[in-house]
Order: sequence, then structure tokens, then C-alpha cells
Amino acid sequence: MAFSVTVLKDLNLVVTQYSGVVDAAQMMAAQRATLEDADYQPGMVELTVVSELQETDMDFPQVLSHRARMAEYYGGKQEPTAHYIIAATDLGYGLARMYQTLVEEHIPNLHLSIYRSEGEALQAMGRAEANLAELLGG
Repeated sequence: MAFSVTVLKDLNLVVTQYSGVVDAAQMMAAQRATLEDADYQPGMVELTVVSELQETDMDFPQVLSHRARMAEYYGGKQEPTAHYIIAATDLGYGLARMYQTLVEEHIPNLHLSIYRSEGEALQAMGRAEANLAELLGG
């Protein structure tokens, strides 16, 4: 599996993790899995982990298309949404930065930030856990 989605209603948090080779269809499937989860609520804090991403076939037009879908989704929300991305690798960081640059101009109620380590992201989120495994209870 190239992605997993965990909705933690008690923490008001959605955690999406990507690994291996990920394409645009899998990113759409992850978004669909989030929206269809019974515990999901719009406005939940979002944490996306791309640290284990090894390869992607997403090019700039596909990232633009994904951004358009996100603009449609987030544009319908009244409240701002905080979205944290953990990108320890250069590939994940580059993809996240490209997405962040596009999002900043077109989705004003989505506040996206990128971190190179789990600890940094969790600290920015105001969490006491030291790593993702601890946050997820594992």
C-alpha cells in the first residue's frame, strides 16, 4: 500500500502517510478515504507524512490538478485548516514545497507548513509526543 489514512477524532487530527511509489490516483484515493471515514470532520488538523516517499510520477500539471481539487475542497470551508507536512527526504520536501507555493496563492484558508522531522512538526502542532509512533499509540 502506498498510503494510509488514520482519523483520530479524539485528537481532532487526520494523519496521512505515503510511502514507496505514489501517483496522482493514490493521492486522490487518500483524499477520498479521508472524506469517507466516519470519524472525519471538516476543519480537523491535518498531518501528512511523505518521508518514506521513494518515487512519484506526479509532474507539475498533476500537482496543479491536485491543487485545484484541494481549492474546491478547502474553498467550501469557513474555518481555516492547519496542515502540517513531514518531509525528511529531498524528494518529499521538493514535492511539498511545490505544493505549498501553489496553495499559498489559491487557498487562503489552508495554512500549510513543512518540517524535516517528526519532532519539529509535532512541536509546531503543540503536541507533547516525541515522534509519530508515540502519537499514533504504537
